[in-house]
Amino acid sequence: MASCTSVLLKARDQMNFAANHDALTGLFNRAFLNDYMETAMATAKRKGEMMAVIHLDLDHFKTINDTMGHAAGDAVLIETAMRLVTNVRDSDVCVRLGGDEFTVILNDVGSEADAIDVAERIVTGFKQPLEFAVLKPSASAGIALFRDGTARSLT
Repeated sequence: MASCTSVLLKARDQMNFAANHDALTGLFNRAFLNDYMETAMATAKRKGEMMAVIHLDLDHFKTINDTMGHAAGDAVLIETAMRLVTNVRDSDVCVRLGGDEFTVILNDVGSEADAIDVAERIVTGFKQPLEFAVLKPSASAGIALFRDGTARSLT
């Protein structure tokens, strides 16, 4: 009986992970983000904190897939996810929306300048050459700030 329960719990955890994470990169997925945002904004408003949303899109990603193949494209996406996670705090949330689009939620960001610094650090990290190919990826980023129940875009 205990063994059966353990198997069921493990299967439930695996299904939950699959429902909320991108299969390729292991980052959170769009479904998770949709559920998370409302709660995160309410928490930021209640605590009087600023929250930033950084949206990133890899530049010329289609060219990588077209010229080097989808396996190379997948490798770029995996490396991008790893670089993304290393440039944010553990309390921040990294999401792969799909394709070559990513979003980062900066919870309790200190200031507008802090959000810009993080976005610049992420974009700079993306520009480092990839070890497995002679590629120098790049990305475009946009930032939206949320404070006191209002949102505004920086870029």
